[in-house]
Amino acid sequence: SPAVEQIKKLVQEVDSGQEVAPERRAALLETFEQYECWGPYFRLLKRCIDNPATRQLSDYVRLSRVQNLYLEDVFAAAETSAAMVAELKLSYQRFSEEVLPQVMEFEDFAAEATILSAVCDRLPSPADHVACLERLCMLYEKKTHNETQLGKIYEKLLSIDPRNVRSEEHTSELQSH
Repeated sequence: SPAVEQIKKLVQEVDSGQEVAPERRAALLETFEQYECWGPYFRLLKRCIDNPATRQLSDYVRLSRVQNLYLEDVFAAAETSAAMVAELKLSYQRFSEEVLPQVMEFEDFAAEATILSAVCDRLPSPADHVACLERLCMLYEKKTHNETQLGKIYEKLLSIDPRNVRSEEHTSELQSH
Protein backbone atom coordinates (compact mmCIF):
# COMPACT_ATOMS: atom_id res chain seq x y z
CA SER A 1 0.00 0.00 0.00
CA PRO A 2 1.14 3.60 -0.51
CA ALA A 3 1.12 4.26 3.25
CA VAL A 4 3.47 1.33 3.92
CA GLU A 5 5.85 2.55 1.20
CA GLN A 6 5.75 6.06 2.61
CA ILE A 7 6.54 4.76 6.12
CA LYS A 8 9.45 2.66 4.77
CA LYS A 9 10.94 5.76 3.13
CA LEU A 10 10.53 7.78 6.32
CA VAL A 11 12.19 5.03 8.38
CA GLN A 12 15.10 4.94 5.92
CA GLU A 13 15.40 8.71 6.22
CA VAL A 14 15.58 8.51 10.00
CA ASP A 15 17.95 5.54 10.03
CA SER A 16 20.31 7.16 7.50
CA GLY A 17 21.76 9.12 10.42
CA GLN A 18 21.51 12.43 8.61
CA GLU A 19 20.45 15.49 10.55
CA VAL A 20 16.70 16.10 10.41
CA ALA A 21 15.55 19.74 10.48
CA PRO A 22 13.24 20.59 13.41
CA GLU A 23 10.19 21.26 11.18
CA ARG A 24 10.77 17.99 9.33
CA ARG A 25 11.33 16.17 12.62
CA ALA A 26 7.90 17.21 13.92
CA ALA A 27 6.21 15.88 10.76
CA LEU A 28 8.14 12.60 10.94
CA LEU A 29 7.26 12.11 14.60
CA GLU A 30 3.59 12.86 13.93
CA THR A 31 3.49 10.25 11.15
CA PHE A 32 5.31 7.61 13.22
CA GLU A 33 2.99 8.25 16.14
CA GLN A 34 -0.11 8.08 13.94
CA TYR A 35 0.96 4.68 12.55
CA GLU A 36 2.43 3.57 15.91
CA CYS A 37 5.88 2.97 14.41
CA TRP A 38 7.59 3.16 17.78
CA GLY A 39 11.06 1.90 16.79
CA PRO A 40 11.97 4.77 14.44
CA TYR A 41 9.98 7.18 16.62
CA PHE A 42 12.13 6.42 19.67
CA ARG A 43 15.38 6.29 17.66
CA LEU A 44 14.73 9.76 16.25
CA LEU A 45 13.75 11.26 19.60
CA LYS A 46 16.71 9.67 21.39
CA ARG A 47 19.11 11.03 18.77
CA CYS A 48 17.65 14.54 19.18
CA ILE A 49 17.63 14.44 22.97
CA ASP A 50 21.16 13.01 23.20
CA ASN A 51 22.53 15.90 21.12
CA PRO A 52 22.70 19.17 23.13
CA ALA A 53 22.57 21.17 19.88
CA THR A 54 19.21 19.70 18.81
CA ARG A 55 17.65 18.99 22.24
CA GLN A 56 14.25 20.66 22.65
CA LEU A 57 11.60 20.68 25.35
CA SER A 58 9.03 19.42 22.84
CA ASP A 59 11.10 16.26 22.19
CA TYR A 60 11.21 15.39 25.88
CA VAL A 61 7.50 16.15 26.28
CA ARG A 62 6.62 14.00 23.28
CA LEU A 63 8.73 11.09 24.56
CA SER A 64 7.36 11.29 28.10
CA ARG A 65 3.77 11.55 26.82
CA VAL A 66 4.10 8.47 24.62
CA GLN A 67 5.79 6.50 27.40
CA ASN A 68 2.99 7.31 29.84
CA LEU A 69 -0.15 7.46 27.69
CA TYR A 70 0.53 4.97 24.88
CA LEU A 71 2.97 2.53 26.46
CA GLU A 72 1.45 2.96 29.95
CA ASP A 73 4.93 3.11 31.52
CA VAL A 74 4.73 5.96 33.99
CA PHE A 75 8.16 5.07 35.39
CA ALA A 76 9.81 5.56 31.98
CA ALA A 77 7.90 8.83 31.64
CA ALA A 78 9.14 9.86 35.09
CA GLU A 79 12.77 9.11 34.11
CA THR A 80 12.39 11.11 30.90
CA SER A 81 10.82 13.98 32.85
CA ALA A 82 13.64 13.97 35.40
CA ALA A 83 16.22 14.13 32.60
CA MET A 84 14.21 16.92 30.96
CA VAL A 85 14.14 19.01 34.14
CA ALA A 86 17.86 18.47 34.76
CA GLU A 87 19.04 19.12 31.19
CA LEU A 88 16.79 22.10 30.47
CA LYS A 89 16.84 23.48 34.05
CA LEU A 90 13.07 23.81 34.14
CA SER A 91 11.44 25.49 37.10
CA TYR A 92 8.70 23.67 38.98
CA GLN A 93 6.13 26.20 37.75
CA ARG A 94 7.12 25.80 34.11
CA PHE A 95 7.22 22.01 34.40
CA SER A 96 3.83 21.81 36.14
CA GLU A 97 2.13 24.26 33.76
CA GLU A 98 3.70 23.39 30.39
CA VAL A 99 4.76 19.77 30.66
CA LEU A 100 2.57 17.82 33.11
CA PRO A 101 -0.75 18.54 31.35
CA GLN A 102 0.68 17.12 28.11
CA VAL A 103 2.28 14.06 29.69
CA MET A 104 -0.59 12.69 31.77
CA GLU A 105 -4.34 12.32 31.72
CA PHE A 106 -6.29 15.02 33.56
CA GLU A 107 -6.43 14.23 37.29
CA ASP A 108 -4.30 11.08 37.07
CA PHE A 109 -2.93 11.83 40.52
CA ALA A 110 -0.95 8.59 40.88
CA ALA A 111 0.94 9.32 37.64
CA GLU A 112 1.47 12.93 38.70
CA ALA A 113 2.92 11.82 42.04
CA THR A 114 5.25 9.32 40.35
CA ILE A 115 6.50 11.92 37.86
CA LEU A 116 6.89 14.70 40.45
CA SER A 117 8.77 12.33 42.77
CA ALA A 118 11.26 11.69 39.97
CA VAL A 119 11.77 15.34 39.03
CA CYS A 120 11.77 16.87 42.51
CA ASP A 121 15.47 16.46 43.28
CA ARG A 122 16.43 17.66 39.79
CA LEU A 123 14.66 21.03 40.04
CA PRO A 124 17.01 24.04 39.83
CA SER A 125 16.24 25.93 43.04
CA PRO A 126 15.29 25.31 46.67
CA ALA A 127 12.03 27.23 46.10
CA ASP A 128 11.18 24.86 43.22
CA HIS A 129 12.02 21.90 45.42
CA VAL A 130 9.73 23.17 48.21
CA ALA A 131 6.85 23.87 45.80
CA CYS A 132 7.15 20.37 44.34
CA LEU A 133 7.29 18.73 47.80
CA GLU A 134 4.23 20.71 48.89
CA ARG A 135 2.32 19.47 45.83
CA LEU A 136 3.46 15.90 46.54
CA CYS A 137 2.24 16.19 50.15
CA MET A 138 -1.16 17.36 48.92
CA LEU A 139 -1.33 14.53 46.37
CA TYR A 140 -0.43 11.85 48.92
CA GLU A 141 -2.72 13.28 51.59
CA LYS A 142 -5.83 14.29 49.62
CA LYS A 143 -5.73 12.41 46.31
CA THR A 144 -3.91 9.08 46.59
CA HIS A 145 -4.23 8.68 50.38
CA ASN A 146 -0.74 7.22 50.67
CA GLU A 147 0.20 7.84 54.32
CA THR A 148 3.62 6.19 54.00
CA GLN A 149 4.72 8.41 51.11
CA LEU A 150 3.10 11.44 52.75
CA GLY A 151 5.23 10.93 55.86
CA LYS A 152 8.45 10.55 53.85
CA ILE A 153 7.79 13.56 51.65
CA TYR A 154 6.69 15.75 54.56
CA GLU A 155 9.89 14.88 56.46
CA LYS A 156 11.90 15.80 53.37
CA LEU A 157 9.98 19.08 53.10
CA LEU A 158 10.64 19.91 56.76
CA SER A 159 14.35 19.16 56.36
CA ILE A 160 14.52 21.80 53.61
CA ASP A 161 11.98 24.24 55.05
CA PRO A 162 11.61 23.68 58.83
CA ARG A 163 8.98 26.42 59.14
CA ASN A 164 6.69 24.65 56.67
CA VAL A 165 4.50 23.24 59.44
CA ARG A 166 0.80 23.05 58.78
CA SER A 167 -0.44 22.32 62.29
CA GLU A 168 0.72 20.61 65.48
CA GLU A 169 -1.98 17.97 65.14
CA HIS A 170 -0.98 17.18 61.56
CA THR A 171 2.74 17.03 62.43
CA SER A 172 2.28 14.65 65.36
CA GLU A 173 -0.04 12.53 63.23
CA LEU A 174 2.66 12.28 60.55
CA GLN A 175 5.40 11.47 63.05
CA SER A 176 3.33 8.60 64.46
CA HIS A 177 3.41 6.83 61.07
